[in-house]
Amino acid sequence: MTEPTRRYLLAGFGQALGAGLLLKTLAAPVTAAVPAAVAAPSPRLLARFWIAGFQHYQKPGYLAACAVDQPLELTAEPGNRYDARAVVVNHRGAKIGYVPQDENATFADLLSRGENLTAKISRIDLADAWQPLQIAVYF
Repeated sequence: MTEPTRRYLLAGFGQALGAGLLLKTLAAPVTAAVPAAVAAPSPRLLARFWIAGFQHYQKPGYLAACAVDQPLELTAEPGNRYDARAVVVNHRGAKIGYVPQDENATFADLLSRGENLTAKISRIDLADAWQPLQIAVYF
């Protein structure tokens, strides 16, 4: 089918539908929307757990300085004499505990590879002096 024949056929079909909108749509150049900037992917939740050792590193009144969604820093501590895969949890520059030993292998490996992990306080239990802070870790 030649171009003029196709155009007349489409025009007739478009007029049959009313006002030739089909021809205008088909004849319009196709343009793809290009985003100005590609948004960074949302962080993925890796784990949520209660930190270990809080009672050894902070005084009881320290919880008043903590709030849900406050950021935390995770730091590998390969020289730890009890666990070579130990991962320290810091809040505002102060050690507040550790990632529990049964959870720390993955985080120690990711941190040793230079991966960017983020963490935040996800829950505070004032009634539990042993493990009062639950944290969420994101990749």
